[in-house]
Amino acid sequence: MRIIIDLQSAQGISRNRGIARYSLELSKALIRQASMHEFYLLLNANCSNTIESVRNIFKNLIPQKQIKVFETPKKISGHDHKNYWRIQASEKIREHFLDSLAPDIVYISSPFEGWIDDAPISIGHLNHNYLTVSTLYDLIPFIYPDFYIKNSGAPHFFVKKMQFLKQLDFLLTISDSTSREAI
Repeated sequence: MRIIIDLQSAQGISRNRGIARYSLELSKALIRQASMHEFYLLLNANCSNTIESVRNIFKNLIPQKQIKVFETPKKISGHDHKNYWRIQASEKIREHFLDSLAPDIVYISSPFEGWIDDAPISIGHLNHNYLTVSTLYDLIPFIYPDFYIKNSGAPHFFVKKMQFLKQLDFLLTISDSTSREAI
């Protein structure tokens, strides 16, 4: 099976937080434990200053040629509504790039990236023949919408990401609490 791991969470605003640490450790464990499968990593050229460090983390786990970098327009962070058309184009470019790798499974390490940084995360713009899986860490913005959504100008961004979650084939959660939130 060919499995693509989208590690944009280790490149953007989350790279120094628990989400990136979790994503990197889970990815390394999957690669070590499922050696009969063909793993690829997907990285974002918009975060070029992080590509080499991610490559180094995986240098003894997968061949460097299986670390793929896609390019999209810059200035696609979700917090600025003026970026809408570039975000849409970038999401389609990413999905087309994924299709070109002919995966069986695409694992998205964090579906809520892209509010502050140039990380296009999407599901379902294009028809695809692979399963999509992602990890959900929490839904705090929806538990406290007055603080995280209404006052941030982000309702469209978060609602769109929630729609992507509904299109996943599998959703992994990090706790029973997060599972209950998702349900």
